[in-house]
Parts: sequence; C-alpha cells; structure tokens
Amino acid sequence: MKTILILDRGAGNVLVFLSTMPKSVNLEINKCLSDESRVALLNLIHDGRISRLRKAELDKCLPAAPASPPLPPEMSDTAGRIRDAVWTYYNSRIAVPFAPDYCSPALNGDNFVPVATPGLTVGFHPDTLLVHVVDLTRYLDAFQQAQLPGVPGSRPQVIDWLKSNLPVFPNKTVPGRSTAEVDDFVDQALDAIFRYEAAMRPPPTWVALFRQFRPHESRGPNAWLQVLGMRDSYNGLSRYPLVLVYKLYDVGTLIRPTQLDAGFDAFHFPSPPTARISEGGFAMDRSPGSVQPAPLSEFLHEPRRCSAVDWKLGGSLAGPTVVAGGGMDLPEARRRHHGRLRLWISPDWLRDVTALF
Repeated sequence: MKTILILDRGAGNVLVFLSTMPKSVNLEINKCLSDESRVALLNLIHDGRISRLRKAELDKCLPAAPASPPLPPEMSDTAGRIRDAVWTYYNSRIAVPFAPDYCSPALNGDNFVPVATPGLTVGFHPDTLLVHVVDLTRYLDAFQQAQLPGVPGSRPQVIDWLKSNLPVFPNKTVPGRSTAEVDDFVDQALDAIFRYEAAMRPPPTWVALFRQFRPHESRGPNAWLQVLGMRDSYNGLSRYPLVLVYKLYDVGTLIRPTQLDAGFDAFHFPSPPTARISEGGFAMDRSPGSVQPAPLSEFLHEPRRCSAVDWKLGGSLAGPTVVAGGGMDLPEARRRHHGRLRLWISPDWLRDVTALF
C-alpha cells in the first residue's frame, strides 16, 4: 500500500486520501521534491482538524498554470501546485494583520479552545500561563531597522552581540551590564520584532503550556527549542532562544493548530482525531531525552507585543544553542512522536508507515 494524493477540484477539496494506486493518479508521495516536501503533503492528508470551509478556501489558491519555480522531472505538476497553493493560502489568509482564518469562528470554530468565564466553568482558566520561545537570531533585519545599539552587520556576528546584551544560560546576569540595562535591551528587541512582523506578514504565535515546559528549563537552550519541535540550529549556525511567559488572559482566543497554520512545514505533525480540543496540537519533541511521557500541547494566538516583564516571568531564560546539540533528525523524531501519540491517545491512529514518511 502507498499513500497517494490526487487533485479533486470538483469536490471543492484539494486533498483526497486513497488507499490504492490507480493508473490515473497524479502524484505518488514517494516521488516528491524532497523528504520535507513529502512529509508536509502527508501531514495535509492526515490532518482532520482542517475544516471543510478552509479546504474550500485552499482550493481557491490552486494556481491554474504549472507550479513556479519549475519542478524537477521526478515531481509531478500536481504536487507543485498543491505546494504553491498552501503557501499562497498561508501568505494571503494566515500571515495577515487582520482577521486571519485561524481566528475565524466560521472557518475554524471547531479549533477554538474553551476558556472559563463567570458563566462558563469548562475550559482553561484565564490565569493559565503560556510559554512562547522566540529565536532572536531570525530577526537581524528587524534589529538593524530599529537601530538597536551595536547591532552587527552579518548573521555570524549576531550571537556575540546578543551575548554582550543578554544572559548566557544558566547565568541570569550579564557582565558589565545592570539589570535595568538588560531589561531595556529585551524591551527594545521585542518591540523591534513586533513592529517588523506587523509591517511584513505576521505569523501566528505558537505557544505551549508553561507548566508542561517547566521541567525542561534546566536542560538548556537546545532543549527549549527541541521540545517544541523547532530547529535548534540552522545552516550550521547557532540560535539564541528567549523564553517568554504570559497569561492566557493577555491573548484572548486560544486555538488548536492545523497544518495550514504552519504552512508547508514538515516539522508540524497532525493531531489524532480523538484528542480533546483542550489538549491542542502536540509539539514534535526532537530532543534525544525526555522527562515527560507525553508531548507538550501546542496552541496558536494572534501576535501580541511582548516585553521584559514576560521574559522575567519565565525566569529570565536566554542563551545560545550548541550547533552539535544532538537533536533527532526528522524521520526519527516523527517515528517517536507517532509512537507516543498512539500509546497516549489513539492506538489505532496512522498504522500505515507511509503516513509518516
């Protein structure tokens, strides 16, 4: 058996899962552009959290012409068109400043997480603490535009610059700088990031429950990113995560994520259909060791302006990652994550290995 993806515009649905391989099929998953592209397509097929209306909106994003840039011979035109449709949808309906689809009750209401109110006792308490880990090395352009003092001119220099302004875990102080100076730098950096993303294409903010994240604090910067399914290095370069913590009350609506909210990204993983909405999605832990049997729950909310107060509430955690951090590669991480979800939530979910790779 092989997992197959075909295009069915008449049904108003880009994604159709078949358990057989007819000769007329347009795309064989095992011949996709790359491993990550193949995985992203598989995620789309098996993500039952995408509503019928959102699939219809995705269908409208399909390009009529062949995908651009040109595809290699081994990748079918249909695969490229779906890849382009996902990114078109993401850029036009997810990473937008006003009324993104993931915040629409009509399009995505089944993924809204209940929040307790005086008249509704079911759901998360508004004082529930959320954690968001931001990778500061992604925002050199934002820091340069904001004219932060001493900002470097190239990415390889950004780690040294951050070390001179922020603590290096496990330390909480910065040599030669007062607490007030460090807090002021964090405020400036976070404001620069917020303004930069607001002027560009603001992505959803991905968060986890702080109570689930806390056991991983002492494991250091690599683990902070790995347990959330994030890359702890990129192109051989270190990253500099900053841990932010704030109350659910500060963000309002909390949302269970889907693959569409992650774009064409293989590091997301669909949720089992039997999982409760309050469990959110499940971050694909890439760390070689784990102190918890279950993965961290992950959620979305609209971007908010963070400050040094959020950083201090999380324990003033920051520091560079080690490039040779030992994080699991994508296939290994997906196998383990899938096994944990089947053991913890849904034993019969995704039995076919072709649903993973």
